[in-house]
Amino acid sequence: MRSLLATTERREFDRVYFPPRPGAGIQFQLQINGKRTAVGDIVDLSRLGLGLRVVAAVDEGAIASVTMRVGRSVLTVSGVVRWCEAVNTPRLRNDPEIYYLGIAFDPAETKNNILFFCHAEPLL
Repeated sequence: MRSLLATTERREFDRVYFPPRPGAGIQFQLQINGKRTAVGDIVDLSRLGLGLRVVAAVDEGAIASVTMRVGRSVLTVSGVVRWCEAVNTPRLRNDPEIYYLGIAFDPAETKNNILFFCHAEPLL
């Protein structure tokens, strides 16, 4: 059984941290203000938001949507970028800078947010 690490902090719901699982059969697509953006990987997830790694800085307050595809199932959640910060400094000229991005899900879409969480958790 895979171990998941939950935090206890100021958030209403704990975040679940996911170790990378290559070949899990999940595809994520990120859109920021309607424009598709490359997503590195999902780092953590809760019922109210998620954290992920990206290769381009994103403005705080930007509108975000994350689509998860697993087989024929497709789920999309939307929200707002709450913060974005660089997590590394490239060592070589061609190395991308990596950013850690936090998205708060739209509270008006609670049912969809929980479905996304429930479908993603066992697969990551």
